[in-house]
Amino acid sequence: GDNSGSLNFQIWEVGDQDPPPSDGNHSLSFDGVDDYADFGVSNDFAITQSNSATIMMWVKPNSNGFLLSKYENFNAGNSNFFISVEPSGGPFRVTGNGTNVLDFGMPVMDAWQHIALVFDPGEPVQAFIDGLLVGSGNINLSPTASDRPMLMGQPMNLADTDDYLNAHLDEVLFWNTALTQSQIQSYMTVSPTGNESGLVGYWNFNEGSGSTLTDQTSNGNDGTINGATWSDDSPILGCTDPLASNYDPDANIDDGSCAYPNNGDYSLSFDGVDDYVDMGDVLDQSNSFTISTWVYVEESGQFGIASKRVNTGSGYFGWDIVIDGNQIEFVVFENTSPGVTVTGQLELNQWNHYVGVYEAGTSVKLFIDGELIDENTNSVPSSLSNNDASLLFGSLQTAGIWPFKGKIDEFVMWDYALTESEIQSYMSSSPSGNETGLIGYWNFNEGTGTTLTDQTSNSNNGTIVGATWSTDVPPLPSLTSITIDGTSGYRFLSSPVSGAIYGDFLDELWTQGMAGSDDPNNGGANVWTWNNSWNALT
Repeated sequence: GDNSGSLNFQIWEVGDQDPPPSDGNHSLSFDGVDDYADFGVSNDFAITQSNSATIMMWVKPNSNGFLLSKYENFNAGNSNFFISVEPSGGPFRVTGNGTNVLDFGMPVMDAWQHIALVFDPGEPVQAFIDGLLVGSGNINLSPTASDRPMLMGQPMNLADTDDYLNAHLDEVLFWNTALTQSQIQSYMTVSPTGNESGLVGYWNFNEGSGSTLTDQTSNGNDGTINGATWSDDSPILGCTDPLASNYDPDANIDDGSCAYPNNGDYSLSFDGVDDYVDMGDVLDQSNSFTISTWVYVEESGQFGIASKRVNTGSGYFGWDIVIDGNQIEFVVFENTSPGVTVTGQLELNQWNHYVGVYEAGTSVKLFIDGELIDENTNSVPSSLSNNDASLLFGSLQTAGIWPFKGKIDEFVMWDYALTESEIQSYMSSSPSGNETGLIGYWNFNEGTGTTLTDQTSNSNNGTIVGATWSTDVPPLPSLTSITIDGTSGYRFLSSPVSGAIYGDFLDELWTQGMAGSDDPNNGGANVWTWNNSWNALT
C-alpha cells in the first residue's frame, strides 16, 4: 500500500530522558520505493565552511539511493550535504552545496560495510571504508546552516522514486568534531555510550519495534520512521574463518581477531613426485611485492618452490621462485619468456632463507639469509597483470610440474618492497599476522591435517596434497655479537655479576640511558635479553 503521509517529530534542547530499552541487535531495512526516516531541522547536523563534523554508519546496500542528506535539490543556498550510493554499480559519494563531489570506494552489494566521512575546515574531506582511508578531496560547503531536515534514505526530490534507498542501515553517528582514523576504528568495534564529547547524534537502531529511531545522546534528536522495517540483520564483528580456534559462527564481518592452532614448530616435506599446496587464485599483485620463505633443498635439479604464473603461449605472466640446476632463481614475468631473473648459488641439505623482491619499474632482487645476492634493473615491468593461476607451494605453474623435493617452512607475502633491514628483522622474528602490508602468512605450524592456514585476516588457506608434516625446522638465529654503547635502548645483561671489581661496570651497564644518566634512583633500567629476538626486560 501507499506508505506516504505526514510526519511528526520532536526535538528536545537538553533532556534527561532515558532512551527506551534495547531489544537486541537490529537494523532498519529500506525498500528502495518510499521508505525513509526524518530527523527534522537541527543545526546540530549542519556541515558548513566553519564547523567540523564526522559522520559514521554501517550500511548493507542492495542498490543505489540516498543514505543521509540535508539538502534541497536545485537550491545550493539551502543545502549542506548528502551521502549516497550512486546508480549502475557506482561508488559511494558525498556532495556539498556545489557541483564538486567526492567519490570514494565501490560498495559491496549485500554485505555490511562501515563508512565514515570527516569534515574539517580548511582541509580536504576524508573518506573511510572499514576504517581505512580510501579517498579525500575538496567539496563546496555552505557558509550557513540550511532549514532542510536531515533525512535518511530519502532523495532530494520526493517524486524521484529512483533515489530512495534500497539497503540496511545500522548505528549512525554524527559528531561535531573531526575524528582521527584511530578513533574511527575504535568506534567501529566498540559502540559509544552516548555521553562522549562532540557526539550530537547517535542512533543504535536497537529498538526493534515502533516508528521512532531514538537518539542515544541527551540531545533528543529522534527520528520518525516512515515505511522502513526492523530487521535482525546487523553487523556482527568477530572471527569469520571456520578453521580458526576462535571462530564465531554468528559473525558476518571479520575483525582480524582470528587465531589459529599452533601445535609447535613444523615444516612440510615434499617428496619430489606429486606433492604440493594449492591456495587457489589469490594474491594477484600488480605493484611492488615481497615474498620470503625458509627452504631445505635435498638435491639439485628442476624444482618449483612457489609460483603464481601462467603461460599464454606468447609469454608468461606472474612470478616464480624455483631451483634450476645448482641455482635458486626468482623470476618476474609480464608477457615475457624468459622473465626478469635474479639468481643465487644453491646450498643442499641445510635451511636457507630466500627472499624475492619486486620493486615495480625499478628492480628485482634476491636475498639469501638476509644478504642481497643479486639485483636486476633491466626491463623491469612497471606493473604486473593479474592472472588466474593458483598460488602453489612445491610446484611450478601447474600442480605436478617441477615437483619440489625437500622441506618448506614459513611463507610470507607483502604488498610492498621490503628493505634489507626489514628482511633481516623478519628472518629472525616472525610476523604476528597483523602487520601493515602483510597480505599472506603461512607459518606451517599446524602439524596435522591437510589445510595450510593463512595467519592473516585474508583467510587464503591452502589445501595440502601429499606433502607431510615434519619436525625438521629452521634453527633459531645465533647471537654473534653484542654492542654496548651510550645510546639508549641497547644494553644487555647476560648473567648476575658480583664482586667489587665489577661494581662500576655493572652500575654503568644498568643505568645507561636512564633519566638522570647514572642516577639509579631515576628512570627505568634499560636491560635487554635475547630469545630469537631482542626483548626488553621489565
